[in-house]
Amino acid sequence: MAAPRRWIRLDMDWDDSEWLLELDGYSASLWPRVLCWIKKSGIKGRCRAPSLKVLAARWKVSQTTVAKLVDAAVEDGALVIQKDEWVVANWDRYQEPDPTANVRKARQRAKGEAVLNLKVMGQ
Repeated sequence: MAAPRRWIRLDMDWDDSEWLLELDGYSASLWPRVLCWIKKSGIKGRCRAPSLKVLAARWKVSQTTVAKLVDAAVEDGALVIQKDEWVVANWDRYQEPDPTANVRKARQRAKGEAVLNLKVMGQ
């Protein structure tokens, strides 16, 4: 069996959040990287709090740039720091697969097959 795919869902309007609009471009642009870090390093939107120094080095930005993002995310409530963990608020809402997706896809396929069968039959 193949390894699970490593991805996150990212809404195209992610950078329209007011708390991100108040940050400079470097700090604001790190939010998807934070989400990826938490996905890679943790489970269900929760991970051990990383070193800001390590993140800054990996992402090739200043530690101040990372700290600005983290502070703004915490102030907004998008990121919660609990003891030694980072927790993304509403992770399940944005990241967990839609439980109805399989049913909807099956219905879509069946509808497509019905249309194809009508065309084949000359209708």
